[in-house]
Amino acid sequence: METLKTDQPGDKLLPKMVFLAMLAAGIDYAIRKFIPDWGEEKLWILLMISLPIVYFFLPLMIVVYRLRLIAPAIFNKAGKLIAVANIIYCLYIEFQIYGRGQGVGSSVYSIVSPLLLSGIPAAILTFLVFFRKPRNATSGTLMCLATVLWLVMPVGIDAFYLNGGYGGNVPPQIAVVSTLHAFLKAASTVGMFLAFITGPAAILIGVYRTVKSRGIHRLYSLSTGLSILVLSMQFLNWGGFITD
Repeated sequence: METLKTDQPGDKLLPKMVFLAMLAAGIDYAIRKFIPDWGEEKLWILLMISLPIVYFFLPLMIVVYRLRLIAPAIFNKAGKLIAVANIIYCLYIEFQIYGRGQGVGSSVYSIVSPLLLSGIPAAILTFLVFFRKPRNATSGTLMCLATVLWLVMPVGIDAFYLNGGYGGNVPPQIAVVSTLHAFLKAASTVGMFLAFITGPAAILIGVYRTVKSRGIHRLYSLSTGLSILVLSMQFLNWGGFITD
């Protein structure tokens, strides 16, 4: 029987990364606590955008990247069901984006239910479909990035909506870690412009892979492509809300 190797190359870096994440989170808290006008200085704003990457986004990326190894075992038990469920859920989100727009201040925002948690099903299902087989480092990292965005962004953006469209340090602080306002605002702004590229690309690549694939693999290609398209549409939705 093959012995499972537990000593992975990145394991020795894990304690250092945990310490670095805790340090970054501490600095984030200190700035918000003792520098109430940090949002008025560009240097502080840049720092507050960068810190959540260290203490939240990067650690989550690492966890998700490691979890890709267990995806094939889960997918093999119910592959067709997972792919079909992902397609249905993505269409459900898409219909909400088009049909549930409402004015929030001077912007228009489509409410996607369930609030705060709407990205979880698509993130998990797309992750399982994509990593049903081994992927190279580049495509694997990009999919892990998309998975994390699916998980994180709805929580932050919907929290801003529930807070009346304001992401500052006012109760209730519903967002991911503290308010993450500066980070999520920057991510939404960048993502909104990238969505004009990733959206059409998702359509073209998705159609190409779906037509090129054979048999059941067409279903898997459609499932992944549709998820990336809907994520792009969500970024347009979030970006229009938070940048207005």
